[in-house]
Amino acid sequence: MANMVIYKVQVGAYLLKANANNVLKKLKKKGFNPILVKSGKLYKVQVGAYSKIENAQNIQKKLKNFGFKSIIVEYTS
Repeated sequence: MANMVIYKVQVGAYLLKANANNVLKKLKKKGFNPILVKSGKLYKVQVGAYSKIENAQNIQKKLKNFGFKSIIVEYTS
């Protein structure tokens, strides 16, 4: 069976958890449902988990409209 790819929209990766939490709060105020992922020394702020890249791209556009820069990251299961 083929591996499944999940697309998440990452708004930032921070060394300080407080900085990540500030972005998390801003995203929540704008109606997004962000999560905080600890990866090594970094706290990553991400939105969504999509099986189709188009869905991640749509969220990325909405984030951009609110002034958030982001990247799409892929996870393979």
